[in-house]
Amino acid sequence: INGDELKANILLGIRQSCYYLHTLYDTTPEHMDDNLGRMIALNKLIKNTAIYFDMPDDYLQLFYHKLSHDEFMKLELHSLAGALQTLAYLDNKIDDTQLQNAINKAFAIGTLPADSVAYLQGMFQVAPEYFIGSPVAIGALYELIKSWDNELFLSILPDLRFIFSTLTPRQSKEIANIIAKKTLIDDSDELIAVDLSINQNDMLYGISLNEKMRCLLKNDFL
Repeated sequence: INGDELKANILLGIRQSCYYLHTLYDTTPEHMDDNLGRMIALNKLIKNTAIYFDMPDDYLQLFYHKLSHDEFMKLELHSLAGALQTLAYLDNKIDDTQLQNAINKAFAIGTLPADSVAYLQGMFQVAPEYFIGSPVAIGALYELIKSWDNELFLSILPDLRFIFSTLTPRQSKEIANIIAKKTLIDDSDELIAVDLSINQNDMLYGISLNEKMRCLLKNDFL
């Protein structure tokens, strides 16, 4: 196959994939992770193809024309919404303020913990470094977490651990340092939890950490 045929076949595949992007609005729980991966992979293929063949971003425009962050949120596909908004920022389709507003809304007080964590998962699938480098994003998540009672905190702890387990030790330390400054906890190592298992000791640890944070906040140390 020559270069022109290769290009034609790749572009045909991209075009067909874009026209089937509406299938990502499938709300079947078993399909969400696969759909998240498909969306991210197609975005990457489109950008790599445009670079390789020195093309304009027509297919990237089509990609964003076919997908809606608000629709994902309405359908409670929070991980896809988080990933799409982060992709849009990296592709210069939205600015930093728009992304920060979306994050603040996703982590607003009163939001269901599972929904917020799913949004965070989507962001981390695309660009964990953005979250790490954004005190506003970390602060919004922290404000949400501190509003949870112990039962909520413990119920979502395994999911948070799973997400943060994808980070390097350096990245985990950076986030822990930011949160430690907010809570005035001396040892930021206390906040790093990457073990995917959770046992009785973990639960007691979670309760004590949550209470420690609450105690500091209650006494207006922030």
